[in-house]
Amino acid sequence: MNVQIHLREVVREVRSRILPDGSGRASTDETAALLPLREEINRLEHSYEQLCSIRHNVGRMPASPNTARARVGGVLVRIVRQMLFWYTPQVHAFHDATVEMGESLCAVMDRQYAALQRLHTEIAELRAELRVRGAASVGTSAAQFTAYDSGFDHLLFTWRKERSGPGEERRAELHDYATHIDGLAPPIPDGPWLDIHCEQGLWLDVAAARGRDVIGIEDNAAAAAYCRQRGLNVIAGNPLAHLESARDCAYSVVSAMEVADRYSPVCVARLLRQAVRVLKPQGVLLFEAVNPASLVTAAEELWTDPGATRPWPMQTAEFFLQYFGLKVVSRHGLQPYSAEERLPFEELEFIQQLNARLYGPRRYALLARKPAGALGDIA
Repeated sequence: MNVQIHLREVVREVRSRILPDGSGRASTDETAALLPLREEINRLEHSYEQLCSIRHNVGRMPASPNTARARVGGVLVRIVRQMLFWYTPQVHAFHDATVEMGESLCAVMDRQYAALQRLHTEIAELRAELRVRGAASVGTSAAQFTAYDSGFDHLLFTWRKERSGPGEERRAELHDYATHIDGLAPPIPDGPWLDIHCEQGLWLDVAAARGRDVIGIEDNAAAAAYCRQRGLNVIAGNPLAHLESARDCAYSVVSAMEVADRYSPVCVARLLRQAVRVLKPQGVLLFEAVNPASLVTAAEELWTDPGATRPWPMQTAEFFLQYFGLKVVSRHGLQPYSAEERLPFEELEFIQQLNARLYGPRRYALLARKPAGALGDIA
């Protein structure tokens, strides 16, 4: 009994020493991570102060010199103001409402910033405690890419198929990709194309219509069966295992669209490394993912997919591609929000800033090429 009490006291003492250290480090990391947001809030508050400073000047005459010309002009201006008696109150009302909205918006963003600061601190404390407890790292293997059971495969594929709708807009985006790839200079090498997680096979349709020999790899059994029923060349199986078994420089184009959101960073790194290895020199890797820079998309739309595990910012994806030896040649923002979905009064600067943060493009795409002299595993 005494031994147990003594052990608990030791653990409590060690934890009390570690957590303050973690919190201290958190303040520095927190400041660096939240600095861009703090700067955005400062600019927003500056815009609000400018708007508020002119609030009481609306409809008022500026000071004028005491001359006959100025007095006559003042009389004429007052006559015009009397003629526009119905308009001036509306201008006052609009400015008052705009200032109140700006004040409320600043207050909300300040509260959100404070909440983010608290979250950063709590996360840092949890990380420090995990380090004290000695959490073991988990190894990664191709087994982590194993498919779901057949029942859940069918459920997941049916849900994604229903969510995607008729697909005309999506086909138009894919045709734009293919046109861009075909127009690259120097041209891509001859050879088959590989689509990782082909789902309904829309990219396979587009590539085949352009005379390309295209292969799909899909670990969802229901999606693979659907594509095969449509006569598409699809391999049902583990995408990482397929890439690891493929020879060097086997494909001229490899596409990984909405793949990174489903796996851990370690798994994605292994997948991209193998994709670069099987890509021919001057070949193209097409990477597409949900855009977490759009806060509405990151907070809601990403997580409507039951298979999503984490968002992938464009900067992170671009770094991974460059790390494995590719050169990003184009960036694309996809599926923008309509004007009806965005906040009104976009003529105001702070509303433009807010719309850019909340309603950025839902998805992004990166096209990257393998250097001409690279052979096989360059990573």
